[in-house]
Amino acid sequence: MCWQAIVFHSHQKKQTADSSLSPYPLDMAFALTLPGEVQGADGVPYHRTFGKQPRTIALYALAQWNAYLMTCEEEHRAAFLAQARWLLQHALSVQDGMAGWPVPIDTSPPSHLARMHEKRSAFAGISGYYFSATIQGCALSVLLRAYLLTREPEFLQMTQFVFETFRLDILDGGIGAPVTAEGLWFEEYALYPASHTLAGMLFALLGLYEYSYLNLTAQTQALPLFERAFATLHALLPEFDCGYWLRGDLLQRVLLTPEQFALHVQLLCALAHLTGDVRCTHLARRWQHYLQAPDKRLRYMAMNSCQRGGRKVLTLLRTNLFPRCPSTSNELRVCVPITAFPLTGGMRTILDKLEKSMQLSCTPWRMTYMTQRVGAQAELYRIQRFGTRWLSPRQFPLVWGYALAGAWSLFWSLARGASYDLILPQDGLFTAAFAAPLAHLAGIRVICIDHGNLATLPSELYRQERLQDLAGKPCLRRWLEPWLLAAYWPSLQLFARIAACFVDCYAIPGVPGDGIEEICRHLGIPPSRLVRFVNTIDVAQYCRLDHTKRAALRVQHGIAADAIVITTICRLSPEKGVVIALEALDHALSLLSPGLRTRVRFVIAGDGPLRARLQEEIMQRGLGLTCTLWGEISHADALLLHDLSDIYLYSGTRGGGYSLVLLEAMAAASAVLASDVPLANVRMLADERGLVVSAGDIAATAQALVRLIEDEDLRLKLGHRARQYVSLYNTEREFRRVWQRSFNIPMSYELERR
Repeated sequence: MCWQAIVFHSHQKKQTADSSLSPYPLDMAFALTLPGEVQGADGVPYHRTFGKQPRTIALYALAQWNAYLMTCEEEHRAAFLAQARWLLQHALSVQDGMAGWPVPIDTSPPSHLARMHEKRSAFAGISGYYFSATIQGCALSVLLRAYLLTREPEFLQMTQFVFETFRLDILDGGIGAPVTAEGLWFEEYALYPASHTLAGMLFALLGLYEYSYLNLTAQTQALPLFERAFATLHALLPEFDCGYWLRGDLLQRVLLTPEQFALHVQLLCALAHLTGDVRCTHLARRWQHYLQAPDKRLRYMAMNSCQRGGRKVLTLLRTNLFPRCPSTSNELRVCVPITAFPLTGGMRTILDKLEKSMQLSCTPWRMTYMTQRVGAQAELYRIQRFGTRWLSPRQFPLVWGYALAGAWSLFWSLARGASYDLILPQDGLFTAAFAAPLAHLAGIRVICIDHGNLATLPSELYRQERLQDLAGKPCLRRWLEPWLLAAYWPSLQLFARIAACFVDCYAIPGVPGDGIEEICRHLGIPPSRLVRFVNTIDVAQYCRLDHTKRAALRVQHGIAADAIVITTICRLSPEKGVVIALEALDHALSLLSPGLRTRVRFVIAGDGPLRARLQEEIMQRGLGLTCTLWGEISHADALLLHDLSDIYLYSGTRGGGYSLVLLEAMAAASAVLASDVPLANVRMLADERGLVVSAGDIAATAQALVRLIEDEDLRLKLGHRARQYVSLYNTEREFRRVWQRSFNIPMSYELERR
């Protein structure tokens, strides 16, 4: 069926509507398969039943529209308008200025949604409603055509209400789900985790395109929204294409039936004709070749049979190996495999904030930590230990023993009825390699939080650091270690690829462009499975003290009241660049006037393998009166140190994601000087929120220190802007929404008839 572009201009609005509109890309045979009237049970609104009336009504209306354009018979026109009026009368308002046709979630087998929820999790008791991109998109097309036929303002007003569902995130009651940094996908099932169904996206784009180019309501946001979603479609289309057939969605990844495939080709052709996009045209031809080529059809039949058999075997294994105990509460049971816990650092801080944040959501998390090395304050957490002390994920072949011990411990936990709803490994290498395959076998969703481990795979700097660590070691170890490292790197690559096959979603702190996307692409991790998140900071904890209170606090801790305090809080390891910080400070002091030089104090908090070397460096450079090593500190001591400081110095040379302590310093309104590694530092400190220098550049770091030490007004300005930025962008609400999108959060709509 020919699909003509629908582009209306203001001078065309006076023309007869039915002579200007084009047919909808729907097979005419569809009109013969549906009844003319589809209603709910007598006296029961459609949304109180488990039917799909709105979808059927909208598609039937469009089929009648096609028949009317071809025959010009009044019967088809009347049937089309009857269905359009049904949609108008049965639209439900879920918010002010937003309406649509929510469908109740049916979790009773053997429904399609029940199988989807089995894939998402075994978390029972999900209830509520969801919007559908297919319904919203098709209904939008129906209402637009009905308005242009009748010029009744009610139809036009309803299109505005329906458009609002395209603008809003699923968490806010809409049908949009963010993808990558700027992407947007309209979901066939407006539930999280998003399934990214292709048919729903195509139907939604067709309706949104018509709405944006008709421009009947002077809506300025419609076209940018369409262009954003259209770009996302092209970014994710390769994930649907198997090379011989097409997947229907990116969650279940089930192959389409030939009939469904033909509909997708038809929809893509329609979108190509509307937009004039050559890429869609070429892709539609390629998909048409899949349908017509005998070898592609045979391969599809073979793979489809294998998938069905595999699902049956997997269901049998899950039933017999991993019995599930039903939850007696509404808590989400989460298992967190982690190399060591609880230890002071960014990983523990993020996990503590995650657990605290999710307690405020409608589905609180109950977290159990699985670790090989248990730290202090273990009694505050639910911890399951595995392996022995001598196992290590940093050495070969001990890393294999670590992975096997973790796999054995997790297997027995699941076999004994642990019944986790979510597995949350804390790196993309060691813990994900043993946890993700078992979780997949047990039918549990896996979200991997990688704290920079994936970034070490291609890092030559990390490999050099490992070799430099051998200096001063016994002779036998210096000879043996390079050989062990030669086998260690391929092991990491293998672990990363195993995890990439089974992890459902990678949640990685940081910003696009820091190299993680390229690493994931090399490992075969598609963009739809990668989520970037920012850490949350409770700005209220970091109350900037006035001069009098700060002076008294400094005197109390042995620091002069008028001192210019520079701090750094980190693990004392090579990648943190603490030695570089000392050298830069020594050089900066030589450039300062004697009066300022005596006021400078440098406090280093943290512990690690470089502590002895730092003490030696401090003595050799004559910095004993200037520098102080505080050792490992608690969170309360970190808050105290931020209150004492004027300048925070970050001189790391390698790392990924976000530096949490850097965000804390910004929240405390300290003037921050940081290296440009990771890239997130550059983004956070842009627009005069801090100073950034090249990683490892001692001279540039020294010059920047001199500038901050000499200019108090600059320190205050940078600190004020940094605190404003953190309070705006690093909120708990945005942090929580990332995790609500990652797992199935029931939505409960307040439904009201328009």
